Amino acid sequence: MKSIFDKADRDSIIGRIDLLSERVRPIWGTMTVAQMCKHCAICEEYYFGNIKKSRSLLGRLFGKLAIKAILKDDESGINKNAPTAPVFLVNETGLNFEKRG
Repeated sequence: MKSIFDKADRDSIIGRIDLLSERVRPIWGTMTVAQMCKHCAICEEYYFGNIKKSRSLLGRLFGKLAIKAILKDDESGINKNAPTAPVFLVNETGLNFEKRG
């Protein structure tokens, strides 16, 4: 599995981030690049415990199995069209990816 603590993996991830621009077409969904960045920032806040989201009954029953399946190797992961919890959805328009600060 890739890790930001591995220099080659980290450089690869940074290279992909450097390629982002408003002109990049989405591969997975319909979000703009600015919406996607905000979506990732919301996910990070969740991972740090700053956003609380209660798990559904299905999540409690099958959550560990799902995580193991997602994280088992480099080829595994979240599939396209997988459902997204409402707290992570970004529908705002007018976000500006190119603006600094």
